[in-house]
Amino acid sequence: SAVTVGKLIYITGGFIEGTLTRVYDTDQPNVRPTTISAALTTSRFDHASFFNPNDNKIYLVGGISSTSNRALTVETFDLSASSPAWTGVPSAALNLLYTASSGGLIGSRFYVAGSAGTSSPSSMLNVLELSGSPHWIPFATSPLPVKDMVYGKIGSSIITAGGIPQLGTNIQTMKYDILSDSWSIPPATLSTST
Repeated sequence: SAVTVGKLIYITGGFIEGTLTRVYDTDQPNVRPTTISAALTTSRFDHASFFNPNDNKIYLVGGISSTSNRALTVETFDLSASSPAWTGVPSAALNLLYTASSGGLIGSRFYVAGSAGTSSPSSMLNVLELSGSPHWIPFATSPLPVKDMVYGKIGSSIITAGGIPQLGTNIQTMKYDILSDSWSIPPATLSTST
């Protein structure tokens, strides 16, 4: 997973890299990313990451650990610290997330979805509330259970695209409205998995 902070791109974990964090400077496009000394508290891949400008921290959520189990921690990396290090906080809500797809940070909430397993597509959209002590909030389930879908934010809406549908369902773009906590299915339908 990768997240951009200013001109730097932080690349975390991975199937091979495990607990490594590499930093790529976009001002030096011909220089390979450097590996920093701080290691993740949990080896993980297929996770979601985001930067919260309100507390200057990078967050990692969801994903699969090196033992092929769910990564059950939220990890943070405080860029304001004199010697930044990864800190892991247990989170029971991440039992819902095997692979995590990022829906983006809106206000003090980070929207993320995922699947419970390779054969169990999930329709659950989880929200990490960052105000106060970070905690998870379950939101409305989507009309169609899909895994490995891509999420993006447009205004006050989360848009899904692609993914692997549950047997017997079509692949469709879905829209989640944050203000009304409700899903809808726009007319356009994708023809193949993406």
